[in-house]
Amino acid sequence: MRHTQCATLARLRLALAVYGGVALLTAVGAAFALRCGAADAPWDDASCAFVVLREDAPGDARAFADALESVGGHASVVWPPRVAVVYATDAVLAAPPLRRWIARVQRAPAGASGSAGAAPANVAMASAALANGAIAVAMEPQTALATRAWSLAVQWRASGVFPAAPSTTQADATASAAPHPPVPDDGGRPPFPDAGPLPVALGPSPPRAQGKTSARLPYGAQYYDTSEFFMGTSAVGVWLLEAAGSQYDWTQQEKDQTLAGVMASLDNWVRKGGPAAALTFVVDVHTDVPVSGVPIQHPQSWDKTWMDEVLTAAGFSGANGFEKGFAYNNSIRDAFNTNWCFSIVIVDSDPAVNQGLFSGGGYAWAYYGGPWVYMARYSTWAYNWQRYYGVVPMHEIGHIFFATDEYEGIQQWSGYLSAPDNASSSVVCLMNQNDSTAVCTSSRRQIGWRDTDGDGILDILDTEPLVTLNPLVPDPTSDATPTWTGQAHVATLPNANPNSHYAPAPHGMTLVTIADVQCRIVNWPWLSATPDDGAFGGYDEAFTWTAPPLPDGVYTLEARALTSAGNWLSVPAIDAFRVAGSPVAVGGTLAPSTSPVLEPLQPNPTNGWGLVRFVLPRDQTAQVAVYDAAGRRVRMLGDGPFAAGQSQLLWDGRDDAGRRLPAGVYVCRLRTAQGNRSQKLLLLH
Repeated sequence: MRHTQCATLARLRLALAVYGGVALLTAVGAAFALRCGAADAPWDDASCAFVVLREDAPGDARAFADALESVGGHASVVWPPRVAVVYATDAVLAAPPLRRWIARVQRAPAGASGSAGAAPANVAMASAALANGAIAVAMEPQTALATRAWSLAVQWRASGVFPAAPSTTQADATASAAPHPPVPDDGGRPPFPDAGPLPVALGPSPPRAQGKTSARLPYGAQYYDTSEFFMGTSAVGVWLLEAAGSQYDWTQQEKDQTLAGVMASLDNWVRKGGPAAALTFVVDVHTDVPVSGVPIQHPQSWDKTWMDEVLTAAGFSGANGFEKGFAYNNSIRDAFNTNWCFSIVIVDSDPAVNQGLFSGGGYAWAYYGGPWVYMARYSTWAYNWQRYYGVVPMHEIGHIFFATDEYEGIQQWSGYLSAPDNASSSVVCLMNQNDSTAVCTSSRRQIGWRDTDGDGILDILDTEPLVTLNPLVPDPTSDATPTWTGQAHVATLPNANPNSHYAPAPHGMTLVTIADVQCRIVNWPWLSATPDDGAFGGYDEAFTWTAPPLPDGVYTLEARALTSAGNWLSVPAIDAFRVAGSPVAVGGTLAPSTSPVLEPLQPNPTNGWGLVRFVLPRDQTAQVAVYDAAGRRVRMLGDGPFAAGQSQLLWDGRDDAGRRLPAGVYVCRLRTAQGNRSQKLLLLH
């Protein structure tokens, strides 16, 4: 039970890291530290609801999503300015922080967010919901569009056309399936069946105006890192391209169907990821976007031509359509303050004409890492084409986050974790035959959903923070209440993505932040440090900490940090120091250390030069030496009498013969009459 409670709080902290909420992060961190107690039921146990905000709400739908998160709910699809699809109990939606926001709440029927299919009564309820969509006519246009799309998606789900999401722990599904016919080659055939070809070479990241970058840009991410792993918040541009002429004009019904499918696809991803992935999508919808030709009558590879035209008209710059696509995507990432960003571009098609395929074949593709999904409105060529609207966008979004196809019989490695897909044709799931009820284990790993130790924290975010503690100066000190400064920052898991082709080499990224920093004199209680910027919650946090009154003696200070995912630094940073001439009487609440202290090598890792500091409680003989991983002594740094207090020795990365030692792990050991003290160090070249 205790482990379950801790995992619940850890997931909540992860969600808060993704959405902000520093004050609540602090409170949750305190609860975890004090009792690791149980939280309210997780949001994925709540039913789906459609929320329309008041015209005089304190903020728009994006701000509402943050407010909802702070009281235990979760926003799935946010449709600014006034709509959000959410998972929250009635009690959460009635919480005081939300009362001034909500104008209307419409619950999905029971069968629409649970198992596939529904009782006739639920179908009737969904039909009534669609009928109620008529009230959307009088609404603000985007609210009206969102209302119709949601009502239609609910009707489809309740009637079983859109199967609802199963448990987030579903493993690989296996079943027999008819083979998929080959896709005709149009000369722009992607290297894999529907993951688009590599875009043309992109220019360097353009300069970004100060203050215009999303505060939630992942730590370590660069401009072109727009979908490296599938966690957190994503800004999604939705573009319905209007063809020239009258043959392919979007009808209102086609728009509603298409947008309902996009909404259902996004929401299905949220349910599949659950609290561990904490997905939220903020959509920026563009309908009736004119282009100079008829996209469905041209090859798929013309996607860059149409988007170059569209984005130029919208005011975005770049050498080609891809650069303009990233410019637009980053603009909505900044505007909506999200972690990631991508677009879904849809063109009108007629399934009675060439099965709704583009000229030369193909109905949809997407690029690994973005910038967009490009697809026909409807095609009977697709796997699971009867459910096209809600399965094809979902499948293609998988490619955006580096999931590979599993129906072509070729095993491929992809994603941040460089995970293999399942090439078996017997596996039926999302990336095989557009079965939106199952995201197979192999696909989950490719998009980053791997939790090796089962602690509820996905591996990419399951890292310890780092702490640098500035040594006390002067040392010894006569100050009875000395003050330290330091820096806490997050760490990243190495990025092994073989398809991360928008940078010279993959680089590490994370979404977790620093939730707390604590310090203590060894063997005494931990006390929170003070963040220099007023609140913890960033990727890098400077802090200060002042000790309680100390009598004369030798002490060791420890400092540790907590990430928003719930991980403490397991080996605290330390600083040994001496108080001399303190006005505090001996016999106070704290007692000085009576044991030698060996501090970690600084810096660690080191490229060859490092400082070894140690503290002795009295004048005595000591030996300081460096050993290799096999336990062989390679360098004697000091052997003889040392004075009480702090001493320091310099190591140049060489052995006793003056030879430069190879890179690797070494151990520095302090030997005294009171025993041995050791610290590991990493030597780099």
